[in-house]
Amino acid sequence: ENGCQNSATLSIEIDENSQPIADFSASQNNICLGETVTFNNLSSNAESYLWTFENNGTIVQSMEENPTIVLEQTGTYTVNLVATGCGSNNSETTVASLVTVYDLPAALPSEVISICSGETADIGISVDEVVSNYEWQNEAGEIIGNTANINVSAGVYTVFFTNANGCTGSSEISVIADELGESLANFAAPITLICTGESLNFSDLSQNAESYSWTFDNGSVTLTSNEANPNITFEEAGIYDVSLTVTGCGENTFTQNALVTVFPEPNVSIRTTQENCLGTTLLLESIIGGEGQFTYEWQGQGITDINSASTTAEITEEGTYLFVVTITSGNNCSVSTSIEVNVSDCEAVGVNQVSFAEQINFQPNPASEKVQISLNKITAEQLNIQLFNTIGQVVFQENYPVLSNYFEETIDVQNLPQGLYYVVLSVGEDKYVEKLLVE
Repeated sequence: ENGCQNSATLSIEIDENSQPIADFSASQNNICLGETVTFNNLSSNAESYLWTFENNGTIVQSMEENPTIVLEQTGTYTVNLVATGCGSNNSETTVASLVTVYDLPAALPSEVISICSGETADIGISVDEVVSNYEWQNEAGEIIGNTANINVSAGVYTVFFTNANGCTGSSEISVIADELGESLANFAAPITLICTGESLNFSDLSQNAESYSWTFDNGSVTLTSNEANPNITFEEAGIYDVSLTVTGCGENTFTQNALVTVFPEPNVSIRTTQENCLGTTLLLESIIGGEGQFTYEWQGQGITDINSASTTAEITEEGTYLFVVTITSGNNCSVSTSIEVNVSDCEAVGVNQVSFAEQINFQPNPASEKVQISLNKITAEQLNIQLFNTIGQVVFQENYPVLSNYFEETIDVQNLPQGLYYVVLSVGEDKYVEKLLVE
């Protein structure tokens, strides 16, 4: 207002030689997967920052001054910080460091374990790597153990386990008390009298059972099953004790002695006791091993009596015929067997009885072990002896030299099946045929 003036001067010095210097530190250089790292920027003379975190081609960047980073991949990260400042060349500097991210221990699935009311259980974990520390906590978060296995009552438990790199994994195990009560074994069978080869269904009537162990024992054979309701085939005759052991809340066994009786099937074979020549009546006889009352049923061409132990068949044509007999014991166990019989025209095939010695003897006949054949006043230098079964198969054959007018030879028949055989003595074209019954 009065025209007076005043002034002041401020000097600002610009140091064009002040270069930015990049520097930083990390809150930790070794971390576990999922953890964070805070980087403390120690740079000077800088106005902006570019952080780069690189691990095997994976790059994460930040422009914050002091970033906090979650490194989500295992491995070693190279950390670069570029600090940029003012100056004649707008210069920048870079500094690098390393951060290693370790994997967590393999995650274990949660488990549920059942125990009986009032009991305890041993629980634990198995980890496929070295564990340096265990920590068990209950539902309240209280530490209750620091070993791989602990004994607990019903509840929910969490175990934390730390590997050699200091990384921690966890698993949860629930222990549930079963309130069903004590296990009691019981079972039933619909029938208990059967034949060999037949099967029985056994019905479980147990209470509070979770697993089953059956045994069926006749003193020489023991059958087993772990099914609740097994179907058992009895291949051997005998009287069986049946036992069932069940496990649930405790273990309990129920046994019924001499419960199942398995009767043997009849042991039967068929033999023909007549020569199988056309024009003769074929006699068929069943041979049964064992004692008792039996019923019979024959099948085949020409059978005259279908319900007898022995029967006959009237055959009018040459050929091979099949005869079947079914035998049922008093215990209602049945078995069938069969025989094929070749019927031929004996005259047409030249099996004739001719005499080339005054006396021909077979002793004994029937025979069970050996039969002695003797010929008196034989006029030959060599004798051929053959044995045929009833279907024409040669079961024995031998040539013998004749050194005098008397010949004697013993033939072993004890290994031959029981039945009718034909002994054929041959001198050249002359043949003598005799029936031999082996018992």
